[in-house]
Amino acid sequence: MAKNLVSVVDDDESVRRTTTLLIDSFGFRAAAFESAEDFLKSGRLHDTSCLIVDVQMQGMNGLQLQSHLAAAGCGIPIIFITAYDDKESAGEQCKPVLSRS
Repeated sequence: MAKNLVSVVDDDESVRRTTTLLIDSFGFRAAAFESAEDFLKSGRLHDTSCLIVDVQMQGMNGLQLQSHLAAAGCGIPIIFITAYDDKESAGEQCKPVLSRS
């Protein structure tokens, strides 16, 4: 299968639905997952060209997913999203990720 899939990982169903509809409208393939664990178990990792991930989720959060993928040598580009408008905590959460770049 061609590696041209955008995977969306978010625990909010409305975000998953609207984001995948937007991606589809631009002509890309999209797949949605309710959790990081669901994404990792899906078998879609090697088809995914870009990952859109919620920062704050139950279980493994978006930053933990990024760390897990990096430790496994997986360099998928990741776009982090969040519903929280707290710039300070968002910046603090992303510092470890940005310092590894």
